Amino acid sequence: MFTENVKVRKFLIALLTVFMVCLLSLTGMQIYQAYAVDAEWYKSENWSWLGGWSENSIVTSDTDAKTVTGKNKNAGEFGFGMFKQGISIHNSEIKFKVNQRTLDNSLGTNGNIKLIFTNKGAWYLDSQTAFTLDFAHISGEANKASVSQNIKYVGGGPQISYAKSAGADPVFYWDGSQENVLKMYFENGILNFELNGTKFDSTPVSLDTARLTELGILDYFVNGEGYLSVWSQNNDLCEITFTSIADEEPEYSSNLPEGFISCQDTKAFQSLMNGVGRINMKSSDGQDYFIKKTSPYNLNNLLVKLSLGLEDGGKYGVFIDNVADNKLNKQIRIYFERISASSAKITVATYDGIKESVIGEDEVNVAFTDSKGSDFGKTIELQLKKLTINYQLYCNGEIVEIDLSSISNFISENYVNTEGYLLFSNPASNDSAVSVYWAKNPVSGAAGSEWKKEAGEEVQMVLDGGKFQVYSLSESGAFKVRNDRDKIWVDGFGLKFNLDKIDKNNSEEFRIILSSSKDNWYTESNVFGIVLGFSLSEGKTTINIGTKENPGVGTAETEDFYWDYAKPNVVYLGQDNGYWVLSVNDYILNIVGNDFQNTLNAYLDNFIGKTAYLQMENLGGRATSVTLQEICYGIPTAAAPRGWVQGVIAGPQWLSSAQQGQIAFTSPGQGYTLQNTMENVVVNGFKMTLKMAPGSSDSNMTMAFNNGGHEWYSDTDSFGIYISWTTGMGYDKAQIGLVYSNPADGKSSELVYNQSVAFKWFDENTFEIKKYQGQYKILLNGTELFVGQKDYKDRDFNALMSDTIDKYTDNQAIFQIFVGGGNATTVIQEISTVKRNSPPTQIAGEVTNLESHEYTLNEKISLDLNTIFKDNDGDQMTFVADLGEVKGNIWEFVPDKTGDISVTFIANDGKSDSAPITVTFKVVEENGASLGLIVGLSVGGLVVVAAIIGVIIYLKKRNIHKGE
Repeated sequence: MFTENVKVRKFLIALLTVFMVCLLSLTGMQIYQAYAVDAEWYKSENWSWLGGWSENSIVTSDTDAKTVTGKNKNAGEFGFGMFKQGISIHNSEIKFKVNQRTLDNSLGTNGNIKLIFTNKGAWYLDSQTAFTLDFAHISGEANKASVSQNIKYVGGGPQISYAKSAGADPVFYWDGSQENVLKMYFENGILNFELNGTKFDSTPVSLDTARLTELGILDYFVNGEGYLSVWSQNNDLCEITFTSIADEEPEYSSNLPEGFISCQDTKAFQSLMNGVGRINMKSSDGQDYFIKKTSPYNLNNLLVKLSLGLEDGGKYGVFIDNVADNKLNKQIRIYFERISASSAKITVATYDGIKESVIGEDEVNVAFTDSKGSDFGKTIELQLKKLTINYQLYCNGEIVEIDLSSISNFISENYVNTEGYLLFSNPASNDSAVSVYWAKNPVSGAAGSEWKKEAGEEVQMVLDGGKFQVYSLSESGAFKVRNDRDKIWVDGFGLKFNLDKIDKNNSEEFRIILSSSKDNWYTESNVFGIVLGFSLSEGKTTINIGTKENPGVGTAETEDFYWDYAKPNVVYLGQDNGYWVLSVNDYILNIVGNDFQNTLNAYLDNFIGKTAYLQMENLGGRATSVTLQEICYGIPTAAAPRGWVQGVIAGPQWLSSAQQGQIAFTSPGQGYTLQNTMENVVVNGFKMTLKMAPGSSDSNMTMAFNNGGHEWYSDTDSFGIYISWTTGMGYDKAQIGLVYSNPADGKSSELVYNQSVAFKWFDENTFEIKKYQGQYKILLNGTELFVGQKDYKDRDFNALMSDTIDKYTDNQAIFQIFVGGGNATTVIQEISTVKRNSPPTQIAGEVTNLESHEYTLNEKISLDLNTIFKDNDGDQMTFVADLGEVKGNIWEFVPDKTGDISVTFIANDGKSDSAPITVTFKVVEENGASLGLIVGLSVGGLVVVAAIIGVIIYLKKRNIHKGE
């Protein structure tokens, strides 16, 4: 019987094996297998709590049940994550239970569970990119949730923000009765989500998950793998248990990716769509393949990002074909030949349909993965770009030193509308692994209407990757252009620009001009201008600074100015506490000139509001091009203004103040926080005047009034003024709102009021908060804000402030600023502050001195409390003690028993209490050693007493010696 069972079992296993082999061979679809995460994801070493909530988070692993549970010790926020084990973004399934209870064990009624997916095994603040699914408990619904998605991306700030609704309110089990089942998968190139059978809307009107690709978020999820963490945001007790985490990995198949065709009957090609929707491809058995993309790209600015896996000596080709068919036609060919894991030889060639002609070679620095594609996070960016009349090749942003002047004619003769088709080629007997992240044409076309041609022949004004570029194809190369929209701060401005001068022997100037008129060239009557002229001679750049009336105010020289397109120049001119400085590419230059400072100071009065408009002029040099990357405001400095520091996350890029007392800052390349640690602001009676420049991208800023109940305003009772701007709004409006935090109501930085208002970008704006005729009002430039608007409690601004003002001690708040995105610049010119009170503190060493002595039973101890407390603000102090009697600054006590007696003292400076100080007095019998009645002497005083006693003893000894 046993033998028969074994035979039957073996037969069934063999039959099942044959069946699976047949099934796999018949299917043309992608084949999936489980990642290792399925097996041991629940192990405790894969999970940890989040540092900020370590005191309130418990994370346990049940290896028998194969579950992981996180919960809070006390009601409030907590978080934990699976930071040692990744999960595939594509085709993954997460099952979890949530049990949310109030302190009396009834079902919780509000709160938010945030599932976060990061590109690193770390909390989102320490990751480059992240996306979330936020499940908010719908009030009054036991098992329902509204769903939204937040994102974090490089350049978008440190916070998870930019919320999008899922367009659905699915079933969500908050009572722990059932599992919640979340599924993630790619469909038609975008990421989709399902919860408990409800599919969310991923289109632009809802979650808009295409932005995960467009903003480069998924590029950072190496090999399609992310890391899961959870953040519970509620005021209840909450327990979250993950019961299953599973994902599936696609395997290679012989199917061609969508949008590709095979050339020359390629048979050795394999591909898959990886975990973040990227195309991975490789050769089978080292055979060659030619795979062509059927959609065209413009060759004038073509950018390709890929990951390339080769062994040393291996070679791979990225070609651009001129026809969208399955043949090898006229082509530009770019080869990578691996030298080492970090370097390659690039070869550029043309192919006329029969033979290949090499144009040149260069060695470049790149990061290769291996031929198995072990790490597709190592990427290469390849860019073919036309600069005025010639093409240039870049690899990872660096110029490839190959002269491509000969391909201009090749392209114009063979590529219709300058468009071609990408082709990926693996040479025979070459193992490779490739992941194509994307190929695209950065924004190009005509320049914006704000740019006007003033003079010059054959002047071209175009967009270079979305940035303004100007050049002239005339023999002289001269041009004059002006901007009639973007204002510049004359007393503190900067320009980041690429200047490409083909003829390096041409010494004619390129000029940056600040004009007082937006409509007229600076040389016209009643117009004023400051001019910076740049000229090249024998490797040195001379910078001439002048005015319209006086062109030779000052000069400077540098060898660190770039006349090639590859490296941008960053030039700043402005005042640093009233003193004019010129900075070029991080070097402060010495300006030579008679009375340079006084001339510019006096000339500044000709610019209304100290603002100007940008004009540019090239005096000569054919095809000299200028690409304006960014207009900057202020001059960067490492020093923060006195009393100002960064907040809870990254700090700003501080800027030199044009005048003493101003606070100026801008984006360091991400979102940031700052706060004043020396002074508070008044709440009722608040007044602040500031100037803001909006920058080149959407921006938002919150200026918050923290009542001191927590380190940061969003976690305590507070409110803040919210300013936001989008690039389509123009320079005369802003969105102004009020954010409100109230932990008791479960509110954290909630936008309760919001309106579009007139706002003077680049010029002065004044905010005020005051009580007028019995009503609290908030005003911008004298106009009341939020009239008629109500918050979640149906309160207008007056009612909200009436409920909030008593939470601010002495009508004072800690002033904190959070900037969530954009590169706006802010200068706070005036703000109503009061010096922050410092409570009394302990004088070091005095308590130790008091406790080192013995005190006599039944003898009065008198202590001057000014000897153990001090007030750094010089405020008069009062004192209390839990034993004995305090008279003014003297504490008195008569001990009635021996042993150690501890007394606690507290000082108050009229505003706040000190930390308690406890002194332990050792009381002994009357025949014990004694200090006497007065012990309130400082260490220095005791030294004096000891010296006096010593003198008395000495005199007595001398008198005894004399016989007296």
